Amino acid sequence: MSDIANTHDAFFKLMFGDIEVAQDLLQNYLPTEIAKVWEWH
Repeated sequence: MSDIANTHDAFFKLMFGDIEVAQDLLQNYLPTEIAKVWEWH
């Protein structure tokens, strides 16, 4: 895989590359209506 030049892209890949971190982040920051209907696995 090539290096990620954009700092934002690198941060996004780091945070969303770990499913537990991504799930926690989304559950806490998505609007409640969306988080309720999302199928969290």
